[in-house]
Amino acid sequence: MLRGGIGYGGGTDECWRQHAHTTRTADGIAIAIGSGVIAPLWSVKDSIAHEIAEKFYERIQNEPSTPFAEILADLRKLSYKAEGGEDTYAAYCFYGDPLARRAQ
Repeated sequence: MLRGGIGYGGGTDECWRQHAHTTRTADGIAIAIGSGVIAPLWSVKDSIAHEIAEKFYERIQNEPSTPFAEILADLRKLSYKAEGGEDTYAAYCFYGDPLARRAQ
């Protein structure tokens, strides 16, 4: 189980209910604002959340043809660094069109 009550692979019923609720909420937001939304599945460290936002928007600016979901997937990999990653990076999910990218 991961921090914040969200579990995968045999999690409790409560974990799955929380995940389903988060997914429905994010889907509604994605429909309301357009191509997608990025949201954490559990509590995150503010300093790392700020870093993720900066890196995400920097990549959008520098690589406009790269899909948002791909950029976020690359950022999530930072939680698995050999020298000890931080789970805040893994908390973020992209809800929306996986091929959405910056309009040019």
